[in-house]
Amino acid sequence: MFSIVVVSWKNLAFLKTLIGSIQKNSVYPHHQLLIHVQEGCGETQRWLNSKKIQYTMSANNIGLSAAANMAARKADQDFICLIDDDMYVLPRWDKELVDFVEWYALKRFWVVSTMLERTGQYTLKADFGKSLEEFNEVDLLRKFGKYKNKLLPVINNSALPGLIPTQLWFDVGGYDEDFPVIGSEIGLAKKLWDSDCRNVGITVPRSLVYHFQAASTRKLQNLEVLQVERDDKFLAKYGVTLREFRDKELKKGQPWDGYRRSLSIPGKLIYDVRDFFN
Repeated sequence: MFSIVVVSWKNLAFLKTLIGSIQKNSVYPHHQLLIHVQEGCGETQRWLNSKKIQYTMSANNIGLSAAANMAARKADQDFICLIDDDMYVLPRWDKELVDFVEWYALKRFWVVSTMLERTGQYTLKADFGKSLEEFNEVDLLRKFGKYKNKLLPVINNSALPGLIPTQLWFDVGGYDEDFPVIGSEIGLAKKLWDSDCRNVGITVPRSLVYHFQAASTRKLQNLEVLQVERDDKFLAKYGVTLREFRDKELKKGQPWDGYRRSLSIPGKLIYDVRDFFN
């Protein structure tokens, strides 16, 4: 069903937790796991080999975009699903993505699960532990259902886990490697937009993941400099600022038109609007 692409950088414990959640909480049993190991180390490779999980690797950190693109070249399923290694997918996460796509009859799209985070920076605030040592998996699995009706489908509130038809991914060339370290998601969004794909980064409220927020970007020493370089490069390449594209074209954070249109179609609602005000 999915070719799940994960880039991991010295994060084996989180990677094990993510893969365990995929194996335990997915509805579809035959997802293809594709891991790229940055600065490949023996421990991670030995573990992946022991589990017979496909992977690519690089001796150095080649950047998220190039790493994901390398792993994705091995994709043999209908959809590519991009996931961070510091996530834990919740039951039915995969089926909810597929149901959303099928219900709205989407052909060219990038749809995204809803993240639960301790800070609630992007989507929903939920604290089930900031580290694996503090992680309360039992409590999370017992309580996650209450978060399913907290959001409307909105545009580009977060980027991962993101689901894209494999053919569309290869049509646009995957991640934009001009944005190697940060900016991979906005670079992909721009490539999709320029290919006339208008369903870009649509959040699916009922597909949930827990995000530990142990992001690899926190390991970078010069993050602010990299952000400025990303913004300058985006402007030079596309003639529009990153913020203008995100806010005026993508309309980040606004309700998705596909949902609003469905309100006027009898029998077409995948979500009862009353769910969002209970």
